[in-house]
Amino acid sequence: MNETVMFEDVLVQANCDISEKSGNIKCPFCNTWSFKIYPEQLAKCHNASCGWHGNAIKFYTEFKNIDKNEAIKELAVKLDLKKSIVGKKEQTLKEAKIALAKDLEFLSWCRLYFAFYKNDVVEQKIYAEKCGLSKSAFSRILNGNMGNALTWRKTLNVLRQEINIERLKKDMKKGAKYFLEDIPLEYVTKYRIKKRTKKSRPLS
Repeated sequence: MNETVMFEDVLVQANCDISEKSGNIKCPFCNTWSFKIYPEQLAKCHNASCGWHGNAIKFYTEFKNIDKNEAIKELAVKLDLKKSIVGKKEQTLKEAKIALAKDLEFLSWCRLYFAFYKNDVVEQKIYAEKCGLSKSAFSRILNGNMGNALTWRKTLNVLRQEINIERLKKDMKKGAKYFLEDIPLEYVTKYRIKKRTKKSRPLS
């Protein structure tokens, strides 16, 4: 199972802060910004007083203080429910490109969602906090700038759970009628074209 578990997915399940600073994330054990995940799905804390290193299963076992078998069983259930890559074959470059294209399409709908509803329904700051990101970092991903795959996956997972794109499509079909009831009278008064009346000149 070690070979099929993405370290970043396990961090998400452990409710760890995955926001990035100078290429590292905060170490779950010593709380310093010295925890780095490598492509082979091993991680190491470069803080000399901590020095933790290992794979995702070892991390989850020690972080949750449970035995290895329990950790594997728990992660298998949690990650399968989230349609993670546990038990799935490695992606080819073509498959990864197609999956990423779908992510980018979804993000384009998300941008439209935020623009359409403004602050009536959504507030970007709330979503940024749910993703463990600053508003600026969240905005970069929303605009299609990956940064790193770890933060990208977490953000896309949260957005897919929270944002109702079908509702957006339905409301957009209403056209101008959607906005009709919510237009402030003040705006209507300002916008309204009035017939100008001629001012009478004072008698000399």
